[in-house]
Amino acid sequence: SCRGGAPWCAELLAHEGVLAFKATLPEDETSAPVGIVVALSNKAAIEEFGGEATVDILRSELTIPKYIPWDSPDRRELGYVLSLGTVGELRRRGLGNALLQRSLAELRSAAKASNTFLGEQKDTALRAVALHLADYNRVARACYEQAGFEMIKEEPDSYAGVGRRTHSSLLYTLFID
Repeated sequence: SCRGGAPWCAELLAHEGVLAFKATLPEDETSAPVGIVVALSNKAAIEEFGGEATVDILRSELTIPKYIPWDSPDRRELGYVLSLGTVGELRRRGLGNALLQRSLAELRSAAKASNTFLGEQKDTALRAVALHLADYNRVARACYEQAGFEMIKEEPDSYAGVGRRTHSSLLYTLFID
């Protein structure tokens, strides 16, 4: 389910800056997905679907201090993984990592494909990919760290838990050489 319902999900999937992939069982590719990844490949998509708080954090922690260009809606030097998940029975079998690697490859490809700006050749190589996750999700943290992501910021009390408990949001980033 999408946080904004079916219309929001349709708008998300139709946006030119959104990359979405699903994994299905090999013997039945028409069945329900067993894993998905949604990545935002340009500034416009990040601003539209990432939310104001996410944009503020990406600006303060990445684009400004790391000199990642952020001057026009079609900039693709920074990617953002909005969502990645697999069904419970298939976790810890490499499916999440396979979806992550596919999205990273497509983010790199999208950045290279947009290497003209105002008719001029521009260096638009992907410089970083960021994502947020809850601090309690140790399996996901291990998956991202194994893929080269590093935690660069912890935001306490960002997620509501059971009762009055809250969880931190962790900003992980993969810096691309």
